[in-house]
Amino acid sequence: MTHSQLERQQKIKRLEQQRLPKHEVTEEIYRAKRAADEHLQRFKKLENTPPTSSPLLSFIEKILSYFSPKPFEEISIPEKRRKEVNPISDKLGVGATLQGHRPYMEDRVLFSSFIAKIDGCEIEVSLSAVFDGHGGSACAEHAVKNIADILKKNLEQCERSDEGIWNALTQSYVELTESFTENVPGTTANVAVMIGSDLWIANAGDSTALVLDDQGNIIRLSEPTLLSDNRYAEEVKQRFGKVVMDEELQLRVNGILTVPVAIGNRWANGAISSRPSIVKLESPKNVTLIQYSDGVEANPLQVVKRFLNLKNKGMELLEIVKDIAAAAKLNGSRDNISVLIRSIV
Repeated sequence: MTHSQLERQQKIKRLEQQRLPKHEVTEEIYRAKRAADEHLQRFKKLENTPPTSSPLLSFIEKILSYFSPKPFEEISIPEKRRKEVNPISDKLGVGATLQGHRPYMEDRVLFSSFIAKIDGCEIEVSLSAVFDGHGGSACAEHAVKNIADILKKNLEQCERSDEGIWNALTQSYVELTESFTENVPGTTANVAVMIGSDLWIANAGDSTALVLDDQGNIIRLSEPTLLSDNRYAEEVKQRFGKVVMDEELQLRVNGILTVPVAIGNRWANGAISSRPSIVKLESPKNVTLIQYSDGVEANPLQVVKRFLNLKNKGMELLEIVKDIAAAAKLNGSRDNISVLIRSIV
């Protein structure tokens, strides 16, 4: 190994292991509408057009209405589509996974709980996680098998403070990468952890975590780590990586991966960080936590609308989560789909 290569590895190691000061937590009310909704509104203007006797215009309107997508919350699900979904029932919550149009399933999900001794106090810890593998499922499988043990170890070595827990979560993501020795692609990681009465979200990649309170307010708890954010693009460059735009105008790390923060990815030689974005929600009560992979191509407001519509009809949570996964496929998703729902009282 040359001197320059050694210096590079040491710098990347320092970036990964860096302990940051106390994390300031913010809550963001998410109200975004995706561009497809605007496209739909343009189609809907046809409905307000005065009647016309022109057969040609009537034919055009019928064609446009056929191809006009329904809003995510209004998609109807045939029973046979629900049967394609793999349901997951756990004491902590419910989930659903769907291979979708992919030839194989790269997503993995997890519910887990344990007791951690933090600063001499036994604290109940429970977690739910969505791992969206890229280029295979090996790293996602590794994360599912090891995240609970690694997190418990780091929590038991930290102080019982926001700074201590923040660093324990960060260190756990770094160790997941360091312990994955296969030279294959990695996985995103969206992990929700209840530590005592507080909810922590650690996110690396483009999966989503949100909570819905009993007043109907939506709080998005995961910040997507994307190259469109200059902070992440600059960090890739600091790690000796390149940000390349492909033929579809998509930004990619070294021309390959769209997410600059993820687990694994030894092929990137340190250009992809394992350090997650972390948010804390203090003592949530009577909220519903929803996590899903980017295979659910709908914004959080649409997902919540569908959830509330089904809940108000008296549907059980397990059936609701299956319905959301099936709706994502019918909404045009070409990706694997994973959804978790958990009630926090």
